Amino acid sequence: MQKVRVKVYGLFALTKRTYLVVQCLGLGLVVVVFALGLCLPRPKPARGEPLPPLAVAVVRLLDGLPWLALLFLLAGAAETWIVLKKFARKEAEHRSASGAA
Repeated sequence: MQKVRVKVYGLFALTKRTYLVVQCLGLGLVVVVFALGLCLPRPKPARGEPLPPLAVAVVRLLDGLPWLALLFLLAGAAETWIVLKKFARKEAEHRSASGAA
């Protein structure tokens, strides 16, 4: 019996196992970025002096990373749900075709 493959993004024909491994690696990377955004220290100005523009940009980036990572996690979860539905549909077709034969 041949493994069921689904085209993801219209480009890659992947098996369910390969797709899930790639998703876990990608979403794991997003979790690492989320943790970095929360845990990395922010630059602090000397007393009475404002932060330099580059330091302000770094602080804004670090403050925005967790929100951006959360957005990517939600999008990744939605995509995984949709693609797993495609796999289920294709597996059902495959079972019915092999059962009819």
